[in-house]
Amino acid sequence: RDRNESILEALNGLKKVQRDRVIARVVYGYSVKEIANMYGCSPSAISQDINNGIRKLRTVLDELEVS
Repeated sequence: RDRNESILEALNGLKKVQRDRVIARVVYGYSVKEIANMYGCSPSAISQDINNGIRKLRTVLDELEVS
């Protein structure tokens, strides 16, 4: 398994909305405020969701021994 496959597998383990928010922040570089506006949520809720998603990704990737 290569690194990209592991990352995709880890991303697919997230709920769709959480995955979309993480990708918007990390890949596309949207600010938390911009993402909050997109979803009609508070920035604190978005920030918490993104942080939880990244934490889950790290856990899964650590288990797959990808860093």
